[in-house]
Amino acid sequence: MLQGDIKELAIEDVFQVMRINTMPAKLMIKDDSGETRAKVYFRDGLILFAQFYNGEYLINKDALYEILQIKTGKFEVHFNAPMPVTNLLYMGIETALLNIAKKIDEKSNGIS
Repeated sequence: MLQGDIKELAIEDVFQVMRINTMPAKLMIKDDSGETRAKVYFRDGLILFAQFYNGEYLINKDALYEILQIKTGKFEVHFNAPMPVTNLLYMGIETALLNIAKKIDEKSNGIS
């Protein structure tokens, strides 16, 4: 298991570690109170599924947008974790990071 503080290792950096990892893995992100707020499943350098909870559940691209803006909390990566079987995304990590960064930049500049 890999674990740490998001203030010390940003979520984007955890995603980069998962890009070179080929084992199935589940990233769990917990807020400062210890509540699980997000889960991301990886395999072979791809994002298979993402889920974010903050009063309502978001999945995949919508979830990734929220997850990549998390700046505090703790993360845990569990290797060889069971994988979900429905609503799979199969998105490359680099593609996800670039698309989400672009979306965040557009929103901050008032572009819809």
